[in-house]
Amino acid sequence: MKDKDKKLIDKDIARRVHKENEEITKPSKDHPKVSTITQIIVYLLLAIMVLFSIIYSFIQIF
Repeated sequence: MKDKDKKLIDKDIARRVHKENEEITKPSKDHPKVSTITQIIVYLLLAIMVLFSIIYSFIQIF
């Protein structure tokens, strides 16, 4: 009887751990929004850097 109870407890613990691991590794729904916002910010920063480098090179030429 104790063996059976122990197996049930072990199964329950294994099921709970598996469920928690799935919840932890499941990607959040906000992730695509955050990644697109990050991409937009990076593109804007790169564009600003390019513009400043072009302006700086024109200043050096003239």
